Amino acid sequence: MPPAAIVAGIMDLDQWTAFTGFAFLPGIKEARFLQKEADITGTRFAITNTDGSRHEEEIISYVPGQRLSMRLDSFSPPLKTMATHFMEHWEFTQDAHGTQVVRSMELFPTSLFFRPMLWFIARFMQKALDAHLTLMSKQADEEMN
Repeated sequence: MPPAAIVAGIMDLDQWTAFTGFAFLPGIKEARFLQKEADITGTRFAITNTDGSRHEEEIISYVPGQRLSMRLDSFSPPLKTMATHFMEHWEFTQDAHGTQVVRSMELFPTSLFFRPMLWFIARFMQKALDAHLTLMSKQADEEMN
């Protein structure tokens, strides 16, 4: 799937529920626009998770065909007490076989006290991101066949 199609999927609210979480990390139940920008940067989403928790996400940087970065914040408790925000980065590299996607997440604790808890959460977040990318890849393969 080309990078533009991946970004179009991010802008398609119906696609957000494909993120199912992992273990105790919830999936996404609903996403809606708080602010939608024509050039994508500055677009803000309100997210409701499958466990009832909420947060917001904003596209803070977009370089077509290369990368997209999002800031996750405005967490509901209990995450609100542990983290100020998360940064999610999507890096795209195209070759003859398709698009290589590197998706990473940075978690920012509210204090050093919560750093170990976020380290623990990050391990599960990585598994959730991996599962989501695998699903996206399978869906792209099915669309091509």
